Amino acid sequence: MFAACPVLVYAIARRYWTGSIAVLAAVYFVGFPTFFTDMPFLNRQEIAFLFVCVAILFITNIEWSLQRRRIALFVASAGVELSHYSTMYLFLGTLLAAWAGQHASALDPGAEQQAEPTARAGPGA
Repeated sequence: MFAACPVLVYAIARRYWTGSIAVLAAVYFVGFPTFFTDMPFLNRQEIAFLFVCVAILFITNIEWSLQRRRIALFVASAGVELSHYSTMYLFLGTLLAAWAGQHASALDPGAEQQAEPTARAGPGA
């Protein structure tokens, strides 16, 4: 079942980058030595990584409503918790860091000004 993880990594990367970069992400995931040497013996952790990938796919799906994404995240997180609790600690820490980073960037008053395009006056103005 863990063989589905590179496909999920590709799907996650494809949401943010081009197809070639997403393929590189999946190749890097498979090319990491742990994929072949350690993971075949860590069955519970493999299942937890599947749930982590699915959770990331759920929360990055902008076509779903916020409530649907939260429920799906909760269900996938429960799967991570039931399959490998140590992976859940790392996943929870990553989610908290992402949440803190998102709120810290929202508090920066200069962030909104940089994001808005500036209107330039033409030669006749």
